[in-house]
This record gives sequence, C-alpha cells and structure tokens, in this order.
Amino acid sequence: MNKHQFIEKYFAPYLEQSRRRNPFLADDQFAAVPPSSQELEVLLTYLSKKGVDFIIGDTLAAIKHLKVTRQEIHDRVYRPISNIVLLVSPNLPRPPVNWRKIEEDSRKICWVSPSNGCVKFSQIGSIENIEQDPESKKAKCPVVGFRNLFKMKLKSEKERDLLDLMSLARVVGVPENIESRQLDENQVRTLHFVKLWLQTRSKDKGE
Repeated sequence: MNKHQFIEKYFAPYLEQSRRRNPFLADDQFAAVPPSSQELEVLLTYLSKKGVDFIIGDTLAAIKHLKVTRQEIHDRVYRPISNIVLLVSPNLPRPPVNWRKIEEDSRKICWVSPSNGCVKFSQIGSIENIEQDPESKKAKCPVVGFRNLFKMKLKSEKERDLLDLMSLARVVGVPENIESRQLDENQVRTLHFVKLWLQTRSKDKGE
C-alpha cells in the first residue's frame, strides 16, 4: 500500500466528514476544519522532500487505530476534528505554495491549506524514540503507534482526548503492561477511570 492508498483507506472519508459544518458548532460559521485528503498527501510529500521527519498524531492517529468504517463516519460515531496534528523535528521549511503560516508560539506552528484547512505542528527534538504504526510506516505515512498514542492521550486533561481514549479502549483495548511505561500520577488516575468505565460498560451490556 502506498501513501495515497493509505490516506484514502484510513483518512479520506473521515476528513471529508470533518470538513463539513460541525453540527455541534451551529453558531460558528467559521469553525476551523482540517485540510482535505488531497492536501494532506501534498503536504506529507512536501515535508518528505524537504527532509523533515514527521509522524501523524492526535485524533487522526486514533482514527487509524480504530479502523473507522464509512458507516460509522456517516452515523457520526466519532467526533469531527478541526485540525490535523503532526509531530515533527525542528526547523520546518517554508509552507508549500498557496499555504500560509500562523505561528502561535515558538513550539506550536499552524499552516493553513489553500482550502483553509488547519495543520498544527508540534516541534520536538527527535521523533526516533516515538513508536510508529508498522503499516503506516511502510506506506510512508507514519502514524504514532498505539501504545505511544494511548500514553499521550492519558497525559491530556482535555475532554476530547478522554473521548478518544474511551473509543480506543472500547475498540482496540488497553495496551498490555501500559502501567510499566512510567506513567505520572495524572496518567495513572485517568487509566484507572478508563478501566472502571470499561468494567461498568461490560456489566451494563451483560458481557
């Protein structure tokens, strides 16, 4: 599977749905949206040619691990996103032609695509130690590996990340021996909550 096929299989329908007007933001006609799947492919190819190391993170990475179906996207089982997050090595080049840059601070930079789709970059020292999903790595469209993504989501206190965590735990499960990955106090507390939620859900469904 090449990069184009990978994006079309795992991301295109979800991005298309997310780019439509978010029903939960009915009063906001200018709510941010992610780029199209075509723009994402152009961007990743551009970064590769410029020698930038990158990994797709956050909710788009979760969508890959969830293997979301077109029917689930149609039924809006998973929330839409307003941007794509890429973990990158430092020193981003200039944006591609017809893209523009919005710098939020020294470590958070946003590029806006020709169709006004938002891509946020999290610049880190090195991405070599970040686990990558094997299938995505082979397709040259690297996505954060499941265990690393789960740990990252445990670290966040945002409601949307908790929703992602619950979806991942429900569909994929809790990674084995995740407790041994040097979790901090907040991560341990969130993990305990997710496990309790899974147990309660199983009891309610009579499993």
